Amino acid sequence: MKAISGKKNGIIKNQHQNIKGNASMWIQQGQRELNRLVTLMNLDRTCFKLFFDKFVKVRQIFREGTKFRDPIRLVPLVMYFTLHFRGIKMNREELLSHARIPRREFDAFELQILSYHARHGGS
Repeated sequence: MKAISGKKNGIIKNQHQNIKGNASMWIQQGQRELNRLVTLMNLDRTCFKLFFDKFVKVRQIFREGTKFRDPIRLVPLVMYFTLHFRGIKMNREELLSHARIPRREFDAFELQILSYHARHGGS
């Protein structure tokens, strides 16, 4: 068995560190945006964990390069639809006034998620 050369091993190590660094970065961005919106909307702090856990799960579903992987866009969508599918109303206009996602992108995502939810046995 050949040993990995120092240079190659260093490249692999750096790539691994970059992947871990990127993961840490989007998690922190998501936490900051979620905290900002929960605070501005005066939502119960217990919602934070629910939203954050859903944010992490949903983000992993989207392919790399998809605009909705961006925490700034994804967090308000996750907040709204997490409550929506639990039958809990959220003031959409207030959310959109604080969120940093254009309304047209929010609306486009809403059409896609509602269509998907209806096709896959959602209520």
